[in-house]
Order: sequence, then C-alpha cells, then structure tokens
Amino acid sequence: MNLNYLESTHVSPEALNLTKLELNTWKLHDKKLPHRLMTAMANLYTEIYPISKDEAFEILEPWISAVWWHDVAETAEDGGMISESEMYWEKVRNGLKEHYTLLVDKLGVNVDGAKIAEHDFERWVAHHRREYEKYTHHDASIVAGLSDIPYEQAYHLGKLRADAVWMHNDTHLETGVSEKKAEELWAETFLKLTEFYETYLAINNQKTA
Repeated sequence: MNLNYLESTHVSPEALNLTKLELNTWKLHDKKLPHRLMTAMANLYTEIYPISKDEAFEILEPWISAVWWHDVAETAEDGGMISESEMYWEKVRNGLKEHYTLLVDKLGVNVDGAKIAEHDFERWVAHHRREYEKYTHHDASIVAGLSDIPYEQAYHLGKLRADAVWMHNDTHLETGVSEKKAEELWAETFLKLTEFYETYLAINNQKTA
C-alpha cells in the first residue's frame, strides 16, 4: 500500500491517523488479542472523543466483554446452537448498553445511550450475517446519534464504512483468497476507510465553521 501517495494528496493527516487506528483494532480482533484490542480502541476513542485515556478504558470495559461474548455467540450460531447463541447475543446487547450509557454520560450529550447501543448490537449481528444494507443503516444511525450529523449524510458515511468492512471480510485467507489478493484488499479497505474519515471530518468541520 502506497501511503506516500496518500500523504501527498488532499487526504488530511487526521483522516490517515484515524484510519490507521481503526484498522489496527480490526486486525487485533481478527487475531483474538483482547488486551491489545482494548488499548487500541482506547487510542482511537481519545482521538475521536474529548476524553482521557483512563476514561476511555473505563468506558471500554463493558465493550471488550461484549466483544468476547460476540465471538462466542457467532460460533454458537454458526454451529446451529440457536438457543445458546441467543443467550450469548443477549450478553452482547447488555455489554453494549452499559458501554454506550457510560460513553454518552462522559460526553455529556443529550443522546439515548441505550438506543445507540441497540443500533450497534444490530450492526454487529448484520456484520456476522453479511446483511450489508442493515449494517449500513445501523452504522449511519450510530454516527448520526453520536455526532449530531443528519441521517442522510450519516448514511453516506455508513456506506463507506460498510464497503471497507466488506472488503476486510474478504481478506481472510480461510475464505480461499490468496495472500497477494488479501494484501490488495487490505489496501482497498484502507482507502475506503480513509474516505470515510476524510468525509466525517469535513462534515464536522462544516458544523463548527
């Protein structure tokens, strides 16, 4: 991936930094490294939200638990253990609700944390079941709710992130993709997520101009 090319174009250093931080969380989740994942998420959160690293870790405690149960739920669902998977998915929902309640309280915004959590829960489920349109809608709803962005603009952002996520899905070697193709898909994923953050930052800058 030619990062020098990206850095020589109109893409902002802020967008590049956020992209690198988020993609690092994806890679750490793929590798099942929860402690490093939580640290990586805290690094991302402190760049996106006006919170300290200690506050980010506190907010992310229930989130990392939800991630663990999410992996268990997916395995159970894929194995046909439906009743068990539903029980595990409920643990995911509860962890996300606690996480977003803490986040909106720390941010001091007038947002229903439980509603945002439900959108994130449905986004995780849609990702696992490869439901692109549902994923896009719920991602857009999270961005619109937490960033006070009109849904129409947030939906465009949701599609950009969904495209990046779907490309990332195809990078897994167990899907039969070659290592060379996986590298190409990672580069495309990086570009699409960079476009997401560049657009996200531009919208937020317009609000404060």
